[in-house]
Amino acid sequence: SVFLFRSVDPGDEIALSAVLASNRALLAKMTEVGGKRYTPNSMVLSHEEWKAHFGPEIWRRLSEAKQKYDPNSVLSPEPAMFSDHKGSSGA
Repeated sequence: SVFLFRSVDPGDEIALSAVLASNRALLAKMTEVGGKRYTPNSMVLSHEEWKAHFGPEIWRRLSEAKQKYDPNSVLSPEPAMFSDHKGSSGA
């Protein structure tokens, strides 16, 4: 396991952009070699990233359970795992 705790001075947008770009590059390399991320503290940003994180079989099972037990997307609207838009299900 690897944990990164990075910070920048408040208001330093240039440093923040550089750190975020570096984090994304590290995440891409880690994912490329089969690594996984701890999603509550990572940069999981999109529906497609969630699908890739869980893999096809687990994602299928999660999507089926979501449709069965929460067809109206009432439970846990965030993070937007099943859609890139709040309040709508895109499983």
